[in-house]
Amino acid sequence: MQSRTRFLLLSLSLLAAIPFQASAQTEEGPFYSTQHLTSYWQNRPTNSATEISLNAWVVLTKPGFGPALRLMYFQCMDGLIRQHCNQVQGPFVHRWEVEDFLNSGPGAGSIVAYLDGNRFLNGFGPLFGTYYYYTCVGGPSQHLVGRMKYIMLQSADTIYGPIAGQSCLPAP
Repeated sequence: MQSRTRFLLLSLSLLAAIPFQASAQTEEGPFYSTQHLTSYWQNRPTNSATEISLNAWVVLTKPGFGPALRLMYFQCMDGLIRQHCNQVQGPFVHRWEVEDFLNSGPGAGSIVAYLDGNRFLNGFGPLFGTYYYYTCVGGPSQHLVGRMKYIMLQSADTIYGPIAGQSCLPAP
């Protein structure tokens, strides 16, 4: 009986030592570090040119054919790296992403929003909220003229209370 218990304990300890992967890594993320992100793209077989950026700063450029596949990732508030953080504070790459995010929540259609001082959501609010966003500037890209940009929340006043903004994200 004692040998069966030892065998069972040994089997359980061996099972615990086997690495467990809940799901396969996708290009959306999440990634745990800049190293994890760049390793994923370095090891991904592709013949096309590729440019990967983190917080609007290029972290990997792979030569290849055709127009470059350009993907922008961000360090989200939970510390993980993703293409889309899915949080009201941002970051967002395009203004329409901010509009879609705000229009998918409570009070959609009643929200007023500004980007760099210009009103872009004309809700009949401000019952459900007024949101103030600003543009952050990152580093240069080999495939773009100028610098990469993204959008962050400066502040918001909502029916549920104020929402603090977030600073522009640091270079990796």
